[in-house]
Amino acid sequence: MRALFDGWKKCLLFPAAFLLAVGLGTGCGGDDDNGTGPDNGGGVNEQIAFTFDGTQYTGDLCMANYMVGDDATSLTTGDGDSWALLIDFPGSSTGSFNAADGVYAMLTLAPHLYQSEEFVIAVTAYGGIGAAVTGTFSGTLVHIADENDVKQITNGTFTAERLSNVQ
Repeated sequence: MRALFDGWKKCLLFPAAFLLAVGLGTGCGGDDDNGTGPDNGGGVNEQIAFTFDGTQYTGDLCMANYMVGDDATSLTTGDGDSWALLIDFPGSSTGSFNAADGVYAMLTLAPHLYQSEEFVIAVTAYGGIGAAVTGTFSGTLVHIADENDVKQITNGTFTAERLSNVQ
């Protein structure tokens, strides 16, 4: 029962967090008065690209937050219109991580929602707040309403701006 609750919690948390982030204009090079970011000499060229079920997706909204209480990083990205992707991975450092390590991914292609069955992420850079988090990813995603609808996500690359830690 706990696993079911955790799955639904993530399903509800992701759209809420993504909409809040987009609505507040975080990520994508907004003003940042703490001495980093595009307007203060820091600058992260945020981008995401991947292939899902044979279709290429790209976007320039990509942000990362370290979740202190969970000791995990949440990567949130999308095109701001038709798709959104959430990837959670353990810790706050570089390395390769998979589902056994706690990696979780969710892709929204309205009105469809897919969650990871198997997923691998390789984090190649993990900068401080205002700097870049970069890496690659791939995996198998399953439609939450049809377990027979299994699709591959491949050739994933990302550069995200690391935003403030979440307590």
